[in-house]
Amino acid sequence: MEISARAVSLGNWCGTNTTSISTDIFENRKKSGEFFSEQAVIAPVKDDGGRVTHFVAVKEDITERLRLEDQLRQSQKMDAIGRLAGGVAHDFNNLLTIIQLETAVLADNPAHDHDTREAIKQITAASERATGLTRQLLAFSRRQEKEEKTVNLGELVDNLARLLRRILGEDIELVTRLVPEPIALRADPGMVEQALLNLAVNARDAMPAGGRLQLGVDVAIIDEA
Repeated sequence: MEISARAVSLGNWCGTNTTSISTDIFENRKKSGEFFSEQAVIAPVKDDGGRVTHFVAVKEDITERLRLEDQLRQSQKMDAIGRLAGGVAHDFNNLLTIIQLETAVLADNPAHDHDTREAIKQITAASERATGLTRQLLAFSRRQEKEEKTVNLGELVDNLARLLRRILGEDIELVTRLVPEPIALRADPGMVEQALLNLAVNARDAMPAGGRLQLGVDVAIIDEA
């Protein structure tokens, strides 16, 4: 039998020695020459003496099912890689934030000579590029760790402005416009600070000759109509 020869060649079936029902997957080829995968349930047919006389097979083309299963495995693999990348990027981003803060403090010290200031600029530029890479990793992972809590948005921006002035440099004036009353926001403060930091850095890069950056916090009522 053709199916017997094919099964034996794949080592998945015992041929005429099979005395029970077996289920196997084979690679077959259509008349067009196209290969496909089929699942066959093979059952022996016995005579009155209990001897196997022939076999009956029920076949099903499972090529599409196997393709979908492979896609699922690949998706699960990419999800695992994404989770790993997201975890590494999150931890690495915390380290970069410390580096950027300390570098900003060093840059604010007027006692440094020219070479030291240039070195600090290089460190700052490198940390910003690394921050961009972590953003890409977090985007790839499709997730970011969140630690939400209620924060005063105006106070957060006011405290961050001190760091931003160091990062922006002397050629860019930072102006903050904050409302006097507290504005409560339920969010991850680290993510809010990172978003504002990214906006400020992008604004600085867009004004190489210097300029003015305004950062404001206010209450707005949005008309849903």
